[in-house]
Amino acid sequence: MENEHLAILALNLYNQGIDPKLDFSDIRNTAKIIEVCSNIPVHLRHPYAGELVFTAFSGAHQDAIKKGLKLTH
Repeated sequence: MENEHLAILALNLYNQGIDPKLDFSDIRNTAKIIEVCSNIPVHLRHPYAGELVFTAFSGAHQDAIKKGLKLTH
């Protein structure tokens, strides 16, 4: 898990304008290497590298809003 945390830290720094001096140009391949080396799968919803990183799950949010509105009426 430490490898994943370091990757998140490095990418968060990069997003804030701080260059961590790491190459994540092929983040999917990097994630696969981490999986193989650590024998720990990268979670599907893992930030930056999870298989579902670009998938929206708005249905769950809409359901929560609907339930919240029911409580207020």
